[in-house]
Amino acid sequence: MPADGPLASVGRSALASASSERAAPASSVGTASASTRGDSRSSDVPGFGTLGGVRLLSVIGTGGMGQVYLGHHLTLNIEVAVKVIKDGLSSAKRFQREAELSARVIHENVVRVYHAGVENESLFLVQEFIDGRNLKQVLRDDGRLPWRRALDIALQAARGLAAAHAAGIVHRDVKPSNLMITARGGVKVTDLGLARHLFQELDDTQTGAVLGTPAYMAPEQAKDSRSADQRCDVYSLGVTLFQMLAGEVPFAKVGHTSMLLAHIHDPVPDIRARVADLPEGVARLVHSMLAKAPERRPADGGAVVDLLERLRASDGAATGAPAIDHRGLPRAAIVL
Repeated sequence: MPADGPLASVGRSALASASSERAAPASSVGTASASTRGDSRSSDVPGFGTLGGVRLLSVIGTGGMGQVYLGHHLTLNIEVAVKVIKDGLSSAKRFQREAELSARVIHENVVRVYHAGVENESLFLVQEFIDGRNLKQVLRDDGRLPWRRALDIALQAARGLAAAHAAGIVHRDVKPSNLMITARGGVKVTDLGLARHLFQELDDTQTGAVLGTPAYMAPEQAKDSRSADQRCDVYSLGVTLFQMLAGEVPFAKVGHTSMLLAHIHDPVPDIRARVADLPEGVARLVHSMLAKAPERRPADGGAVVDLLERLRASDGAATGAPAIDHRGLPRAAIVL
């Protein structure tokens, strides 16, 4: 199974992962090449040319789904990331429709999609180039984060997801490698349309296929990915928030099947047992986002934004946060 985001946006100083742990039966692992923009930005690299009105400058990511290039948009006169999808021509029309839908999501916390198409038998996506690292790299380099910083990252990600959900897009693969952290501390959600397209391609042909990244997958998505809705994104963001706070995901199992079963059946660990100084309100929100039943989670990205903003305003106090009952199971989110 590939190891990272479907072909995540890439920053100058660190390359985002280029392929995802998407289909549970898969076994191959894809990782990004580790060269910096400054090391490889030569336009005379053999084999590079122009694609979709973009001059390709260097390969900045590679994986099971294809390659990511740093490019210069000849019309807009800006740097862009170009994702070239391998073996995608059979579904080019649908991919382009999904890309067009994603391009309508214009929000400061979403990576901007400029255009997509087919050229020289290559299916490609042109999008905003991000100067920064993805959250997976941040956690790898910095370890677990202070709770205020973790909440800020989660809040910005939730705002991006709220914009996507309002446009009818469900990501279905929210995880640290699909959250870019800019040089100024901003957060941008990547691969909205691409993730949906890649999932849909398998959904049409594999009844009951399990698609997504097992460590971050909602229970209902683990059972059947076709049932995924906005609340799956809420769950995955909850797993990501848990990891930012505790330095590890809630369920650390060996093997994809064990991981999926843990999401479906195992009680959510009490994060306060791992982070002793965590405010109660933050712990309550994490548990609410990780509720097994979708109807007991915040309804969508917008609901998560509301709760996170209240927590930030109260400096982590329980006011406005979902309650956790005495069994450690989250109750429905309370809107005050």
